[in-house]
Amino acid sequence: MKIFYVKASVFTSSYRCSMVRQRLLRFIKSNPPLAIVVSGLRDEHRLSYHQFKQQCEFSPIRFIHRPGCYSVATFPLELSESFLRLGDLVVVPIEGTIAVIDKKAECRSTYMLFDMFADESFSDYHGELDDTTFKELESYLKQISTIDKK
Repeated sequence: MKIFYVKASVFTSSYRCSMVRQRLLRFIKSNPPLAIVVSGLRDEHRLSYHQFKQQCEFSPIRFIHRPGCYSVATFPLELSESFLRLGDLVVVPIEGTIAVIDKKAECRSTYMLFDMFADESFSDYHGELDDTTFKELESYLKQISTIDKK
């Protein structure tokens, strides 16, 4: 069983969020989940959310966005505005990521980064970064990926 969990801000109508949704759509095509759970959906997100749902019609994916208790593949889950509870596991959505919740022997969650500039307070700032800062950021990200491979 695989569930994807995202924060509703991914359905903001900005160009950046549109690109994140396209990346997510490509990922879903190769790794279809049983359900996509969205927390914090507001009226301003609904159009993008419904368009995204229509783009996912190639696969029988269940979409859950209203707070409440649900069952996905006989596994109970509770969605609130700020977290998702699956048994003893509590998952909090992080801007620019998708939480991939996988249940085999036990339930576990990993985060996949889809937008490193997802924080709205930082998104306007990143356009002002100079070449030196971008090189430092690139170097830092390479160091992190090297550490992760060890």
